Order: sequence, then C-alpha cells, then structure tokens
Amino acid sequence: MKTARILLFVLLCFWLGRSAHAGDCPVDDLRLDDRIMVGVAVGATIEDFIAAFEAAHTDHNITLEIIDSIEPRETYLLQLGPPGLSPEIVDLLEEDLDPVNYPGLLQWSDFLYEVETAEGGTGSLWFNTGDGGNNLYLGQYPIELMALPLAQALSTGAGVAVAVLDTGVDASHPALQGRVLSNGFNFITNDANTDDVGDGQDNDGDGSIDEQVGHGTYVAALVALVAPDVKILPVVVLNPDGRSDIWIVTKGIYYAIDQGVEVINASLGTTYRPNGFEAAIDDAKRLGIVVVGAAGNEAAHCREHPAQISAAFGVVATDDEDVKADFSNYHDNTFISAPGDSKLLGPKPGQFDPERSIVSAIPGGDYAYWEGTSMATPFVSGAVALIRSQHPEWDPDDPDQEPEFIYNAIEDALVSTAVNIDAQNPDFPEELGAGRIDIGAAVSLGPPAPTLGDIDNDGSVGVKDLLSLLGSWGPCNSCHFCPADLDSDCQVGVTDLLILLGNWG
Repeated sequence: MKTARILLFVLLCFWLGRSAHAGDCPVDDLRLDDRIMVGVAVGATIEDFIAAFEAAHTDHNITLEIIDSIEPRETYLLQLGPPGLSPEIVDLLEEDLDPVNYPGLLQWSDFLYEVETAEGGTGSLWFNTGDGGNNLYLGQYPIELMALPLAQALSTGAGVAVAVLDTGVDASHPALQGRVLSNGFNFITNDANTDDVGDGQDNDGDGSIDEQVGHGTYVAALVALVAPDVKILPVVVLNPDGRSDIWIVTKGIYYAIDQGVEVINASLGTTYRPNGFEAAIDDAKRLGIVVVGAAGNEAAHCREHPAQISAAFGVVATDDEDVKADFSNYHDNTFISAPGDSKLLGPKPGQFDPERSIVSAIPGGDYAYWEGTSMATPFVSGAVALIRSQHPEWDPDDPDQEPEFIYNAIEDALVSTAVNIDAQNPDFPEELGAGRIDIGAAVSLGPPAPTLGDIDNDGSVGVKDLLSLLGSWGPCNSCHFCPADLDSDCQVGVTDLLILLGNWG
C-alpha cells in the first residue's frame, strides 16, 4: 500500500481542488435517511419521545426503534421505519424533528449525516519523504515560525492527554513510541484495536482503497512534535477511507471526555451542523476540555463543524509566510490560524519543498509530506496541551473558580498572543481567527510546568508527593482532576509510582 501511495496522483487536489467558492458551504454531506439521534430532555424518557413522534406521524406509519445509546447522557440512536421512505417524507420528518415541536421531551435532535477528513473530501494524500524523514520532521518550518523552542523550555506537555479522533494511531512509530495510551477505543470496529491500518475495502465507493490510512498517525505525531511529553489517546471514529457519521464521532467525543483527557483533536468535519456535537462539546468545555477542529479544505467562506461550533477552537491553515493556504476554509467564527500548507518544488505531484512543507509520521516508521487544515489543527492541540501542563492545579470542579475558567484561560492566552496576519491576507479581513498562533508567546505567559510527580506544586518531588500518590492509589475518583495520575490513564498505579520516583528530588 505504501508504494501505491507514493506513486498515487493527488486527484488534482493541488490545482483543481483549490478553486474558491462564494458564500457559505451548502450541506453537501450525505444524510442517512433511516436513522436519527436525539438527546432526551431532563425528566423525560426516550419512550415518551418515541410515542409522541410516532403518534404525530401515523399517516405514514412511522416507527422508531432504539439501536444504540450513550449512557448516562440520555442520548440515543434510533432506527426510522418503515423501510423505503421517500426523500420527500424524510424531509418533512427532519423539519418536524425539532425540540420546539416536542416540548419537555427533547434537548436536541439530528438526522444522521456523514463525516469525513477534510483531506478525504479533496482527495489530498500523503507523499513519502524518502531518506531523512525524521530530520525533516524535527526541523520543519512551523517549529521556528511558532517559536516552539521557547515554549518547550517552559512546558513539554507532561501530565496531559490529547485524544486524537481519527483513523487510528501507529503506536510503534518512533515519533510516538511511549506516548500512546492503551485505553483507546475503535468505534468503527467496536473493539480496542486502535492501529492505523486499512481494511482492504473501498468504503466510500470512489475507486480508491484505504486512501486515508495514516491520517490519524500523522495528526498524532504533530501533536507530539509540539508537546513531546504528552500522552495520546487514540479514538478511532473514521474508517480507512476517512469517513463515518455524526453518531460515531459524538460517541468518540464522549468517550474521550470520560477517559479524562484535557484536549480533543478533531481533524474531521461535516457541512451539516450537528446538535449532538454541540451538546458534547459544551459538556467538554464545562470540564475544562478544549476541542480543536479543522476548518475544512473547500477554499470557501464555510462553516464546517465541529470547527465552527462556538465552544470549539476552529483552525484555518496558513503557509510559511503566514498567507492563508489556498485550499483552507475561512470564516469570521474561526478561532485561530496555524501552519498547514506545503509547497511544491515543481509541477510534478510529490515534489515538495522540504523547507516549506509539513512533515509527520505515517504507519510503518516512515515520514511523509501532506497538507490541509487537518495538519494545522494538531499544532493548536499541542499548544493547548503545553499550557494545560503548566497548570496541574486547575481543577474544573473547584467551587472557588468561575465556571469554564480553564477553557477561558487557555483561549485568552492563545488569542492575546496570536500574530496579526491581516497585512499578508488583505482578502480575508477578520476571517482567519485571532491571527496565526504563536505558541512560544502563549506559553511564556504562564509559569514553567512543574516536574511530573510534584503533586503538591512545591518545586520538588519528595515524601509529601509520594504519600499523596499512595493515598490516591487505584481508579481516579474524577478523571478530570486526578493530580497523582501522572501517566494520564485515569488511574494511579505502578507506572505513576515509577514516574514519581524517577523524578525524585
């Protein structure tokens, strides 16, 4: 498969796929007409809603059956019947499926829509770097542009977990060894296998097989490039062709929340605005978890979700000169911009300029060039991890703090230090977020991150920290504030003890 990818043409992505569109993007992701997802209102039951919905549509003999749920959040996936409903009837049902029509029964509702990687939508694929890939990875242009050495002198992301919602992660890759948590989950195959591998199927029927394998590994390694001591939680929500649906992604968001991560990277999107995404991301925000999303690659003034949901950090892609990448979406709701563009040396696909291109890991131990808003997004996720690591004392349940103070503090740090790039982008006024992210400046606003194991934050690792760790032994009471959980796996055990002892003094 790797050889085929190296030779694979980019489906004219670098030329034809970059033409601009006017106005907001239409909802062009496929609607799955036989399923809906709902969040039930407090005090109601799913049975109450089903009875009301079926009673309202007896003229079409409509039925609903529960086929999946997210407990205890009163969130359900329902099978719509009878089979063979016409698109016109489904349109009417979708219009009716609104909480205002079912007062006291629904918090939110969605028909099921597809989700995909932004790169899958444009046909963009990676190209192998050949020899010297690791050096290119460690020396690529975003490092100096975003002042990473300055940031990493203060924080390396230790003690923070970032969930990568994607195609999977190759945990054996040298860039990721020792950084990938074992408690991830695969919502495509419904098992614990989170490897970034193909299934040999053309899942989207476009004539290409496993075209987005490597996407999750690539994204995860860019997070690790920014925050080298971070832990990656792999959550597979996209098939090897980079596609799934909003139910699977919603389940992935909630799973990451429940595993106690501090950051969720979502380099994926849909042109439909899912209410389920919004509910899940609002829950994350209340717990101090930042969701970072890719703005999309339609080259349009476009609202791709979850990036454009107000509680998410949506990311536009720029190049090595702070010019908006010609493929990147843009919008006045976007949060920030980050490097995500790669430049060709000549007209032949795959001939990238190593000094002006994004490089990251691909399965099998190799490295590759790629580009897209998916590649810009993990730089922001890594920056959030660095800031979060500086403040292990931040407790989302602290009654003396304002609600959502963690989210707001991180947002303020990134926005207040972003580089103004209006002069380089006169055609996109106030549509590239706060500017291009300056990770060094943002991290410099905070203190040096304490040594991992300094649980009481007194500047050293000693007896008090050891006693605190031993007193917390076992599963964390709260995955969202568990200072003795040094390896970010939501429990205090032998690995945490070894980390503390290794940093003694």
